[in-house]
Amino acid sequence: MGSPWGAAWRVDPTDAHRLIALAYDHGGSSLQDAVVEAVLQAHFVEAADISDRAVLGALAVASGFPAGAGLLAGDAGRDAVRDLLLEGRARGVTTSPTILVGERAMAGAQLPQVIAEFLRRAGRAAEPARETPAEVRRYRHAESLLELRDPLGALTLLGPLLAEHGDDRGVRLLAARACYASAQLGRARHLLEALVDETPDDPYVHRLLGRTLQRQSAGGPEGAAHLRLAAALAPSSTMVP
Repeated sequence: MGSPWGAAWRVDPTDAHRLIALAYDHGGSSLQDAVVEAVLQAHFVEAADISDRAVLGALAVASGFPAGAGLLAGDAGRDAVRDLLLEGRARGVTTSPTILVGERAMAGAQLPQVIAEFLRRAGRAAEPARETPAEVRRYRHAESLLELRDPLGALTLLGPLLAEHGDDRGVRLLAARACYASAQLGRARHLLEALVDETPDDPYVHRLLGRTLQRQSAGGPEGAAHLRLAAALAPSSTMVP
């Protein structure tokens, strides 16, 4: 009898994902395809433990990626995999497999005719391809994660933007919202106080700063003052953080 189909291990796939990402960086899609095939074969058919770096190192060598084992010994690829997983969640990837076409996602295993129809509809609805700057894509993904109630994920994606574009008001405001949502109130206050100084007539910033101060133990009266100012600047607004 042949080997039964299905994994014998419930493993942490982080290092396997790192190896796959690193294969693309060092050899393009053809090398990555070879590594993916080897990892899937090992996991589902051979019942190997693909969380074991020794196993992954042997798979890398067999796939024509001998440098892979040494790279796994460090942190290479860790940040890239983390960001890719967060960006996938922001785009609607919640399970495996998921097919993405533009911003449309189809989750789960499907019949061939269902996949074909999804691809036809997505292709008809697709707009002409336009190159979007990487910074804009990262910002939008962070915004989506915040809407999905993942403020820590949003802050992770915003980290490089804050480092490189810390003077951008939109980036700092989104970071302040994520800090508020994740209860990092001191950091939120720092960002919001600077934004209030720059745009003292912005009711939303005053409102968010007021809520932040009220959530801090000693910020009640000062927070109330910002909330009153926000109401005076936009009396008909009911928007809350």
